[in-house]
Amino acid sequence: MTADSLGAVNIVTISGRETTAEFSGFTVDGPAPSSCGGGSIPFFDGIFVEGDAIATISDNTIQHIRNNPLDGDQCGRAILVGLVDWLDGAGVDTVGHATITNNVISDYQKSGIAVADAGSTATITGNKITGIGDTTVGPAQNGIEILGPATPPGPGAVTTINSNTISGNECDPSNDGCGPNLLNGNAQADGILLYNAPAGSKITSNTLSGNDVGIVLYQADSSTKVTGNTLTKNRYAGIALEDGTYTASSNTVTGPGNVGIAAVADSANTAVTISGNTISDYTATIGAYAGPTFTATIASS
Repeated sequence: MTADSLGAVNIVTISGRETTAEFSGFTVDGPAPSSCGGGSIPFFDGIFVEGDAIATISDNTIQHIRNNPLDGDQCGRAILVGLVDWLDGAGVDTVGHATITNNVISDYQKSGIAVADAGSTATITGNKITGIGDTTVGPAQNGIEILGPATPPGPGAVTTINSNTISGNECDPSNDGCGPNLLNGNAQADGILLYNAPAGSKITSNTLSGNDVGIVLYQADSSTKVTGNTLTKNRYAGIALEDGTYTASSNTVTGPGNVGIAAVADSANTAVTISGNTISDYTATIGAYAGPTFTATIASS
């Protein structure tokens, strides 16, 4: 175990502006040495890249990055690159850069891979990421989450997410706050979540199955690409595009589930254009959901 510059405990910490590291062929195995999040350490990660370090992380097995037993604390990330001030209550920002390739990641508490903060960058390719499935205990997991600052809202990390296989991120409705409502009120576990993604981000050719929602974009730049992904049995939505202007093209979205592709206007107007997608076995092929003062539209081109 190593302590990073924030005083949190991680199994591996890669830190420092002059650091270029390659980490390959290892097994990184939890669980946390003590409770993280609401407990004695602010957060706990398998591999943490901080302080403008550059890391290549490939061909590793990363597992059991969680409290023991699993609980609802919003911590436990198999790989974390960079950090935003609101994440896990750490109160600081730090940047990291990583190429993350061909890792096998499972049994995490909050997320398989997280990349955070403006200035952080990552290319995430060919990883197999498996959540714990329909849980009544843990937080709403995300297979991959890309995070920006919340207050004030601002752009997060630039990422390319390509050819990953992501499954088993589900939050049972009996768990506090979880459920099927895409507009306000409920949390969902996502295969891929981009929060405040800046220009240049891409989600292409991934395979996502058995999640609450396969892909979620929230307040992302309109240039963010969602193309050529295969989504199967993501129960609440295949793709949900929220609070922005988006295009989704050439994705294959297969249920069963509630809605194939959704436009969601929670805190801003949303306009979605779809082209060349194949959508089947959903209660609604497409859907638009808006709060009382906003509009949501979805149209084919």
